[in-house]
Amino acid sequence: MITPRIAFSDRTFAVVWKPAGLMVEPDRFGHPNLLDWVAAQLPRKPKWGPHPIHRLDRPTCGWVVITWSKTMFTALSQQWENRTVEKTYRLLTSKAVQRQSGEFVDTLYKDHFLKKATVVPQAHPEGKWAVLHYQFLGKSDSSFLYEVALKTGRYHQIRAQFAHRGAPLLGDAHYGNEHPYAAEGIALCAGKLAFQHPKTNENLTFEQWPQEFSGS
Repeated sequence: MITPRIAFSDRTFAVVWKPAGLMVEPDRFGHPNLLDWVAAQLPRKPKWGPHPIHRLDRPTCGWVVITWSKTMFTALSQQWENRTVEKTYRLLTSKAVQRQSGEFVDTLYKDHFLKKATVVPQAHPEGKWAVLHYQFLGKSDSSFLYEVALKTGRYHQIRAQFAHRGAPLLGDAHYGNEHPYAAEGIALCAGKLAFQHPKTNENLTFEQWPQEFSGS
């Protein structure tokens, strides 16, 4: 597995690149995870945390913001809640969706037993509104590359919405794709993240795309 990388850090939080296959938080089985890795990089054990401001699925690579300050946790979380954060994803599928760009607007239901999200009728009592914007970026011999901007942040949203349209992500057997991608990952990358530093008001932008998502 690729080692995580800290791209930015100050006395209260860090922006870290999470490789595919690594969990963000500890589980009861003691699997390697990003929070333990970050804690080991700090010069001294924090009194609180570290805690993630947001999360990525285990098979997804990309940027994660982690803090060990309660004050910073509140300030940063507010930006996520207010949806002022720019989060951009790229993905690969073996099939194209109907149009090259547009919006997916669905109602998603999180099945806790199957650990899966499914598109359900709008009137479903446990359904939640899910919206994303997508743009086709290019095609290789065996895959289609899309860029996605989330307008809502639902459980497995991108994976479920593309699968619902017959285009599950490469390597995502959980949503019906039978094409191999990587042993511990799926073809989904949270490669761009932009937000404001709560103390300095500096606009922070982090962007990194592995070769297969670069479009070149």
